[in-house]
Amino acid sequence: MLTKCFNPACREKPDYLRNGRVVRMVGPTSTVKSVEHYWLCGRCYGKFDFEFKADGTVALCPRRRAVTTGISPLVDYLAG
Repeated sequence: MLTKCFNPACREKPDYLRNGRVVRMVGPTSTVKSVEHYWLCGRCYGKFDFEFKADGTVALCPRRRAVTTGISPLVDYLAG
């Protein structure tokens, strides 16, 4: 369940998921698949993005390029 922005310095709550970016990460945990959701509010998504590491963890990284409009706010990331 999403309770706040993924940026630890932000306290924004996900009242409207269309404001920002939601990603769903699906990864194997032994024999069971796990599904996790992460959200960056619109203000934080303008500055940061998600970094998916090889060990299956998710981190915050500085945004490398400008946000383009027309991209779906829900993105799947398949781990492993």
